[in-house]
Order: sequence, then structure tokens, then C-alpha cells
Amino acid sequence: MCSSDLSPGLGSQFIIAVMSMGLKMTGNYNNAVKQPAGSGCEDCRACISACPVGAIVKPGVIDQKRCLQYLAARPDDFILPVKRAWSYRLYGCRSCQEVCPFNRELSPETETELGALGPSIAISSILSCRPEEIRQMFKGTQMGLSWVDPVALMRNALIAAGNRRNPGLLSYLEPFVSSSKAVLRESAIWAVKELKEARE
Repeated sequence: MCSSDLSPGLGSQFIIAVMSMGLKMTGNYNNAVKQPAGSGCEDCRACISACPVGAIVKPGVIDQKRCLQYLAARPDDFILPVKRAWSYRLYGCRSCQEVCPFNRELSPETETELGALGPSIAISSILSCRPEEIRQMFKGTQMGLSWVDPVALMRNALIAAGNRRNPGLLSYLEPFVSSSKAVLRESAIWAVKELKEARE
């Protein structure tokens, strides 16, 4: 489990990074931005209510093994409730960030819908790739980073296809039913079943 932090002007949407240098630094570092008084969250339960898989166990505490953002890059099989909650995503989840009151007044530099399979990316084009080709497809984006397993991205697309329930995707799913990778095979079998049920 991990806890989240809040910062005035940044809300909860920031990353803490550390750089180690062999230099002696001088100066006053007591002016760092401080977290708001109290817990910051107080009695707010917006993120807890918004999480599609109940991964936020209490304000500021996330069970990462249930978190869609955490699971998105790992090539593990999804349990059924996670498959359903995954919806049409390709990567990640921002439900908790979107409802956080500390993020309401923020002005993002770039408007994005991170990870959603929108009209510009066809599921069929992703499923037509081999897992090793996916990183090249998303080179220069967060999904092309070295720590994002391409098998996980293919699994994500298979689950999105199953949730789309479009029988026209069956021909793209069927080759994965005999995949040598268990997570792709199991995801494809589930997705094919969903599509066939939608056709009946």
C-alpha cells in the first residue's frame, strides 16, 4: 500500500523525484511547500467512491494490487471484477484524480484522456500487432516506456475488446486463444466468450 500527498497549486497530480549529486549545497530549504493543515482530505470520500475497483482503502491509502493504474503495466491475469471495471481502457486509470477537490482549479498544460481507447485508436489495429511491436507503436508516449510490459498492453486491448462486445472483433481475438503466453490466452478466451454472447 502507498499513501498519496497533496500540495497547494499541484493538488495530488505531481510526482516526487530525487536527484543525487556529489555537490555540497548551501542555502535555506525550509520554504518547501507544505501540505494543508490536517489530513488534507478531512471527511472527503470522493476518491473512495469514484474508484472502480475499491482500491482506495481509506483517504490517502491505496492498495496498489487492486489499483487499475498499477495493474495496467503488469502482465498478470485480471480477475472478473477487474475485467468488467477495465471497460475500454488501454492503459491506466484516473478516476480518483478526476474527482479530487484539490485538482479542481488546476490547469493542465495538455488536455488528455490518458489510456482510453478513443476514436483515434482502433482496437483492431492494436490486436493486429505482435506484442513486441506495441512498444514501437507507442514510442514517445507513456505506454512506450521500458517498464510498461508490452504483453500487458496487449492483454489490456484484449480485455477492452471483450468489454466492447463487438462481434466484428472476433477474427482479431481468435489468434490469441492459442497464444503461448497464458495471460493473453486467458484474456482472449474471455473476450471471445463475451463477443459470442453479444452476437447471440
